[in-house]
Amino acid sequence: MKRVVSARAKLKKAMAAVLTTAVIGGSVFGIGQVIACGPFFEEAVFHHELHPDLPLKLFAGGNLGILQPDYARSYLVVAYRHLTGKAVTTEMNKQFTLVWDSRLSASMDPDYRDLTDTWLKARKAVAETKLDRIETYKYVDYSAFLNINSDAFLTASQTLKSYISKYGAKDKRTTDWVAAQDLVFAGGGDSYNNKVKPVAPNPLPESADAELRSDREYQIASFHFYAGDFDKAIAGFRKINEDKQSRWNKLARYLIARSIARKATLAKASSEELAEALTILKEIRESDESKDLHDAAARLISFIRVRTEPVERARELIAILEGDTAGADYRNALSDLTWVMDRYAPSREDDDGEESATKSEPKESPLDDDLSRWVFNFQATDAASADLAFKRWEAADEVHREPWLLSLISKLKADDPRVEAVLEAAARVKSDSPAYPTVTFHRVRLLETKDEKSAYAAVAEILGSLGEKLPPSARNLLSDQKLGLCKSFDEFASLVEARPAEIAWDNDAAALPDGQLEDYEKKQSFSVYPPRFTNRAAILINKRLPLSALEKLATHKSLGQDQRLNIVQAAWTRAVLLKDDKAADRLTAQLLALRPQLKNELTAYSTAKSPALKDFLAIDIILKNPAMRPYVRAGLPRQSKFDEIDSYRDNWWCDEELKDDNARISCLSAAEQTQGAEEYKKLIAMGTAPNLLVDRVMAYYAVAPRDPRLAEALHLAVRSTRYGCTNDKTTQYSKKAFQALHKGFPKNPWTAKTPYWF
Repeated sequence: MKRVVSARAKLKKAMAAVLTTAVIGGSVFGIGQVIACGPFFEEAVFHHELHPDLPLKLFAGGNLGILQPDYARSYLVVAYRHLTGKAVTTEMNKQFTLVWDSRLSASMDPDYRDLTDTWLKARKAVAETKLDRIETYKYVDYSAFLNINSDAFLTASQTLKSYISKYGAKDKRTTDWVAAQDLVFAGGGDSYNNKVKPVAPNPLPESADAELRSDREYQIASFHFYAGDFDKAIAGFRKINEDKQSRWNKLARYLIARSIARKATLAKASSEELAEALTILKEIRESDESKDLHDAAARLISFIRVRTEPVERARELIAILEGDTAGADYRNALSDLTWVMDRYAPSREDDDGEESATKSEPKESPLDDDLSRWVFNFQATDAASADLAFKRWEAADEVHREPWLLSLISKLKADDPRVEAVLEAAARVKSDSPAYPTVTFHRVRLLETKDEKSAYAAVAEILGSLGEKLPPSARNLLSDQKLGLCKSFDEFASLVEARPAEIAWDNDAAALPDGQLEDYEKKQSFSVYPPRFTNRAAILINKRLPLSALEKLATHKSLGQDQRLNIVQAAWTRAVLLKDDKAADRLTAQLLALRPQLKNELTAYSTAKSPALKDFLAIDIILKNPAMRPYVRAGLPRQSKFDEIDSYRDNWWCDEELKDDNARISCLSAAEQTQGAEEYKKLIAMGTAPNLLVDRVMAYYAVAPRDPRLAEALHLAVRSTRYGCTNDKTTQYSKKAFQALHKGFPKNPWTAKTPYWF
């Protein structure tokens, strides 16, 4: 059956492609955030798919959790270092984390916010015009990159300080320089998508002071650089480089090379230009007079070389990343190496958001070192990748054996003839190995259907020994496994809730929290959120538990108070829909305790004698409370109030069958599992909420057409067809309720409020 992919899912897939193949070029260029249309909602993320849990420095330090094949390759490169037994120093950790934070936040520069503010404050003391912010990003279609880095604002602040010192804050020479600098920074993009072309500052006349003229020439060349007119920028910086008296003479030589590199990235530069840029940068690196530019020149050299001689440069970068050289630029090495990998490796993006297509390793990649082969192999999903992993694992020495075992076990299916040998090896992986959580997760996955006892023992062991030391994503994945293998209902009840790995916005494929990532990196531990039902727990509860077990769960001591209403309303609604009056009566007291606002309605329901009236009053309660549904909700609670219509149709329930996800609960008896499956089948057969609610109200209308309470109920039934999940039959139901209301209660106020059906 073809899966229907939501617009939200497609958006996430598109953003994932940007995040996993983002190009960060030293201090030159980076792909930025994707801009999309709202509305957006917060969601609980129980495990990350594209990156490890925050703070990322814990991952860099070796707490790898359960590695995911969709992690960006930069994470897998660092994981490989840990898996092969190489330590990550504090300085390496810091540099690796800067790569990840800058990519995830669409910034290459952790200082740019502070230095932008520094410039704006300095400017405020001089300029009369108010400027609250500067557009530091440049937009290309629906993505953006950081165009103006922090060094530009630092240089501007220092230059302004020199002007104030020499001329004074209110001198015309100072204020003119600031006005020109405003235009320079506006060249970065003063309107969305650069639809309004910025204007360059005017050159100063020959009669002006030589230093002022050279400063203005630097501003004009910088403007062209930020505006993307690189030929003019290069020409401007060449002229400045020829002026030995200009304070920008030495920097201009570097900026010629930088402009060529930016041109090559965003437009097209000739091989001669790139050769010139490399010559300039190497000369800067060899010059004692340019020590302050050595690091920037080295990054730019690497940036160009990974594009002009990628294989040779990649080998050098791998040597850096696998080595322990003090003072090495690990940040740039990781960034540039993964750029080369992304050049040769297939995209991780799925076509149009459909079910995951089989991924293979790059066919013509010249990167044949063990690190690159392992990264590519771990991300591949085809049969050939499993065969290669098996061969590599068998031939590997002790250092490389566990990484290849990890890749191999992540690909195997339970019926693979190699499983037994792999499971034996997996059982020998020690608990202090960085590979242990990933290998154990897949070991349990393979054992679930063939040896539940061993699977349970393995997952219980890791949760018992590591527990809170595990990243939340890993802990939740393992807890979900244990949930299906539970030995008792008490154990099941204790596992249905978990703390999310993150609370994020649903438009964000990276599932990042609000705030700046550098603030999260200051934390020493993972974020802690209130427990919620996990996605798998919700599937098991909704699809596998019979009503009797739902009742039992509703009163279980393990259930947190936040989730109690979630389960009680589901159990009560399910009992009503299945017309199990005894169960509904037992649950009514619990629902009343949690929703005292329903006292009058629930009392009337409890005391009703006629089965038809009792059913009508129950349906009326559901109609008045759009949060009610016969299912529990995973993650965060509904955003609208319990008794309010949600404007985005998060009301009642739909008729879409829940994805099975091979869900089962070992602690249920065969009879309970059969009963749960039958009840779920009946609920699905009832269809979407509006159709069912109309049908049940109309059933009462047929036996008591004069009951005055019907007027409001019919109005609410019609309303449900506007704000609930609909299908091709809903309009028929809506019209039926509308006609009954207008025929039976022509002068009723509720009829006046119902001028249409839907």
